[in-house]
Amino acid sequence: MQAEAIRLSVIFFEYVKGFKKDIHGRVNAPENYKLKVMGNFKEVLAGGANAQELERMMHEYREDHDKPQEAYNIEDILKYYKINPKKKAVKRDPNDIMEEGKFYYHPELQIVPPPPVIRQLDNGDFVSSYDEEDFYLEMKDKYTLENLVDYFHKRMEIKGEGFKDRDIGAFKHILKSYDLDTVLYTIDQARFVAEDLSKPIPKTPFDIRDYFDEGTGMLEDRMNTCHMEGLNRVIPRAK
Repeated sequence: MQAEAIRLSVIFFEYVKGFKKDIHGRVNAPENYKLKVMGNFKEVLAGGANAQELERMMHEYREDHDKPQEAYNIEDILKYYKINPKKKAVKRDPNDIMEEGKFYYHPELQIVPPPPVIRQLDNGDFVSSYDEEDFYLEMKDKYTLENLVDYFHKRMEIKGEGFKDRDIGAFKHILKSYDLDTVLYTIDQARFVAEDLSKPIPKTPFDIRDYFDEGTGMLEDRMNTCHMEGLNRVIPRAK
């Protein structure tokens, strides 16, 4: 639902409201307004509305209305057509540690197409699956402390369940000072740097504290690269 709400919100901002995009493809609208519009879409979708029908009505509204920009959200468009939408509040999982509406840079928090598959056609030409499927870049619906601990244990090759509760508590404390992107990149860098310097591989979350400079640097490099390539925004799947 999160991805669909974002896709419909982009259509609403561009086609109905007339907001332009910057050179990197981000809609030039206030962030708090983006969250409100997306939240309204999520409530309407959760109430049973059909995404394709909402999309059709947005295009129809733009053609029918002299001043389509007056619509504040999708609910205004539905009311224009005398449709009283059923809405259902979407409660966030209390264990979710991702921030609502935030773009994350670490691959662990992103959803992208699978690696390309190359196949040969009957005429001998080669074609990549990327040529047949549009690229998309979406955020996961949620990510929990348990997911974070599992990622840490996998990267550090820690076996067994005995340390999970301890490490959940440790990361809960660490996230009071550092954001999730920084923590994930620091986990990666802690493993790489420790191996390069022949130091002990971290075995507890608090062992990565000496590597936050490296993790922050890696995140900043990634942010700069994504900014230059226009990959610092959600790119919804085409429907």
